[in-house]
Amino acid sequence: MLLLRFLNADLSNFETANKTFFYAYGFEILRDLDKNYKFELKQNYSSNEEYLKQATKIFEDLKENLLDLQQELINAVTYIYNLDNNKDLEKYTYSERFAVYLIKRMGKLYTYYKNDFIMRDSYSRKYQEIGSHSEYDLLETLQNKNQVLSMSDTHKSNDLSSICYAILEELSKTPNYPIKKCQNCGMYFVPTSKVDEIYCDYPKENSKTCRELGAFQSYTERLKQNKAMGEYRRTYQQKFMQVRKDKENKKLAKNFEAWKKQAKDKINDMKKGKLTENEVYEWIIKNK
Repeated sequence: MLLLRFLNADLSNFETANKTFFYAYGFEILRDLDKNYKFELKQNYSSNEEYLKQATKIFEDLKENLLDLQQELINAVTYIYNLDNNKDLEKYTYSERFAVYLIKRMGKLYTYYKNDFIMRDSYSRKYQEIGSHSEYDLLETLQNKNQVLSMSDTHKSNDLSSICYAILEELSKTPNYPIKKCQNCGMYFVPTSKVDEIYCDYPKENSKTCRELGAFQSYTERLKQNKAMGEYRRTYQQKFMQVRKDKENKKLAKNFEAWKKQAKDKINDMKKGKLTENEVYEWIIKNK
């Protein structure tokens, strides 16, 4: 989430930057962003106004560094996850693209690891977890289950660029967690349901997510492109409103139910290829 929030952060001013990123991580995360900058943020302040004044100054002083870092990471993510849909890159894995991006120095990403202290995990540290197994029981278990003991290195850093680098490096090793760019809002996200998801789960209008909004927009677009479906929806709404206004008219309601069943049958036949779009459209027009 830290990497995604930073990629999506609005760094145009202090208020938007605080609302979209620093509210979650604080301004201390900027302490090592620029080694030449005298970072001053106290543990305690006499008032909120005093703290905001100092935090705003730090943000403004380091704003250009932040914007540069964000753009560099966007460029790297675009290449590693092929967000430009470059056909020449399609056959390569995320980790392969990550390696080439560093080796060829296609951006400044290769410099971002310097302030990362890595505490390596090792198999010897697994003793507490599975040390009670006998030697051959453990060997058999690993072989039969085709299992690889997972290890996770611990990264320690106060440098935002190094933290983002470490996250991106780990993510690039996992093919099931790609970074995508939402086709509705343009924000970066990692799919939670299916790998080929094109819409994010970030809440937008009326607390609806882009996935929900995108599905509705796609459905609406399909209606526009299919004249039979579009005419069906218009006619349906007209007949529905007529029945609603004249609730005592039993014959009108009965005719509507009969029309609705016939129309759905026609549409299902169209979806199955038994009827053409024009045939269904003409039937709806004729039976309005």
